[in-house]
Amino acid sequence: MTRIYLAGPEVFLPDALEVLEAKKRICAEAGLEGVSPLDAALGPVMDGTEEAAQAIFAANRDAMTSCPFAIANITPFRGVSVDPGTAFEIGFLAASGAVVFGYTTDPASYRVRVEDHAPNNAAVRAHAHPHFTVEDFGLVENLMVPLGIAESGGTVIEHQVAEPERRFRDLVAFSNCVAEIARRVDLGDRVG
Repeated sequence: MTRIYLAGPEVFLPDALEVLEAKKRICAEAGLEGVSPLDAALGPVMDGTEEAAQAIFAANRDAMTSCPFAIANITPFRGVSVDPGTAFEIGFLAASGAVVFGYTTDPASYRVRVEDHAPNNAAVRAHAHPHFTVEDFGLVENLMVPLGIAESGGTVIEHQVAEPERRFRDLVAFSNCVAEIARRVDLGDRVG
């Protein structure tokens, strides 16, 4: 069964296990295996120790290297941009040869999000200073993310979700990514 690494900030949600299990069910219904960053039985891993951090990194690295595909939730998390851990995973997976798909429930361009957040966020205001530039390519994220995804062979799927409380639980765009991977796997099976 083709394995898909499920990258994204869902691991930080209070209902992380439920959201990730829903994603795994969607994968299974398409004949694919969703691999969650929380699948490894690591015990009390959020205890703040260096050993716990090393264990989480190793488990996630090993899970990523076992997957020829990945789906990354690049919906802005804790600010105007993709979760930094997810951004790393996208780069790691793409560099490892995986085909990465991304999705977002906030398809506003990166520049628009920076401009919209600046009035309410001192850190963003400081970096919105006239001497700092903000990317303006019309992309949903810093150009390295969507272009890195495209270069890996994947694509970014956008689906607007207006309600903030649903942004990390709405799985329409995720389901579309799964369907595209299933289609590619099916075509590959027929060709091979």
